[in-house]
Amino acid sequence: MPKTKPAYTEEFRREVIAYMRMHGTSQRQTAEHFGISVGSLRGWEQRLGAAPGLPQGGQETRIETPEQELARLRRENRSLQMRCEILKKTVSIFAELDQNALKRSPR
Repeated sequence: MPKTKPAYTEEFRREVIAYMRMHGTSQRQTAEHFGISVGSLRGWEQRLGAAPGLPQGGQETRIETPEQELARLRRENRSLQMRCEILKKTVSIFAELDQNALKRSPR
C-alpha cells in the first residue's frame, strides 16, 4: 500500500523555514527536528524563496535605537487605540440595533 503525504499547512511551512533561518540550522537538521523530509523542506524553501516576513539567513538584522523603537511603539499604540475605538463604536451600534429589535418583536 503506498504511503500518502501528510498535508502541511502553509503556515507550518513558513514557520519551519523561519525556524531554519533564525537558528541557522541545516536543511537536514531542520527536517529531522520537525519530522519531515529534506526534499519537502528544500521544495518549500525554493517556493517561498525570499518571502516577506521570513528572516533571511546570513543577512544582518536591523537593530533599532531606543528612540526608533519608542517612535515605532508609539505609532503601533496609536493604531491599536484607533482600532479599539472603532470596535467599541461598532459594538455599541450592534447593541443598539439589537435593543431596537427586541423592543419591536412581539413576545
